[in-house]
Amino acid sequence: MANPPIVDIPLLKYATSTDPDTLVINDPLDPQRSKVIIEIPATPGIKCKVISVSIPVGDSSDTLFSLQTLPSCGVNNTDWALSSNNLIGHLSGMNEDQPDNAENFLIEHMSDDKTVNTPVTITIEGSINGVIGTAVVKVTELSTTADNETYQVREYYKELTKAGKPAFYLNSFVALNPDISGHPVSAIPKMKPFQMEWQSNGDTFRIFMDGSTAPLTTTSNKYYPFPRGLTRDANFILEASKNGKILYQQLSVTCADSDFNGGYIHAAGDVTIEGYTNFNGQLTMHQPMTCNGTSTFHETMYVDKLQINDTAMAVQKLTCARGLEVSQETKLQSTTISGNLTVTGHITANGGVNRSADKETWTAPQKLDKKIKYFGTELGILPGSFHLDLV
Repeated sequence: MANPPIVDIPLLKYATSTDPDTLVINDPLDPQRSKVIIEIPATPGIKCKVISVSIPVGDSSDTLFSLQTLPSCGVNNTDWALSSNNLIGHLSGMNEDQPDNAENFLIEHMSDDKTVNTPVTITIEGSINGVIGTAVVKVTELSTTADNETYQVREYYKELTKAGKPAFYLNSFVALNPDISGHPVSAIPKMKPFQMEWQSNGDTFRIFMDGSTAPLTTTSNKYYPFPRGLTRDANFILEASKNGKILYQQLSVTCADSDFNGGYIHAAGDVTIEGYTNFNGQLTMHQPMTCNGTSTFHETMYVDKLQINDTAMAVQKLTCARGLEVSQETKLQSTTISGNLTVTGHITANGGVNRSADKETWTAPQKLDKKIKYFGTELGILPGSFHLDLV
């Protein structure tokens, strides 16, 4: 596309942008508003009487906004004001009239000396039409230098491209660092507030957290704050909907120093637990397990080999296929050990000792509170230390 003719090079500087960054053609049944933003910095050495912005409107590839909803204009500086005065009367010396298919906005400089001492932003808002193409926005200024009283017409042009309507999408579902704004993370400190954000052109969003069928939120926003933080690792499902279509994204967030409140654990590999362990449900492990802290097991426990380096308490049944090692006090109500039992402290047998092997040897003093029977005959309570061989 050839550059439009320039009457004279403008003295003011123009920075033109759009919101959204990519202008997308509209569906006539669901028009969306877009903005053309023109920023003009302060330029004390320049005087300007008037600025005109011409926006092409229509339903062709070279027009920008739709005729169905004509654009509007706003100015953020009280030194400038929208005017309904005749444009040609102000811009004497123009080479051509404004085009018929354009919506023209005239902004007059209200200061007495017309010097551009403060910045100004002009915003044009409307609905992009439904045809892909490129439209030209024209800005015209009537300006001069501070030491010259002869004003001239000067023009600035900006090409704006209209892209095709994108397909329905949902992506970039992330958790953001609570301390560093905008920084995505995969782990959050325990009970630390954080925020989830995503990118989508969907209309409605729902977020689900594992363990619940009810959504945490239903919103049109593209973010969701989680002020209470996490006490455990969590999975979130984001559902986006648009015109009857649905897309999903999953986000896994790790909680540092998380709590575990599971009812059933099944581990196929080695497990090492450094802190206090309290199991309220059944625990089955096919490989060795080491606990370095106090351990309490409330339900049936099946372990290949268990080593506990602190106090252990098993309220129900404990079954070890190969061996059990406990460094401190151990309380067991019902225990089956298929392999070896090694205890570095003492054993107190308040309910008697039954051993199915052919021979049992005690190598240290033992305390037995029950009587011992030998082939049905009571032997009585054996005082002090003893050595008993079963042949």
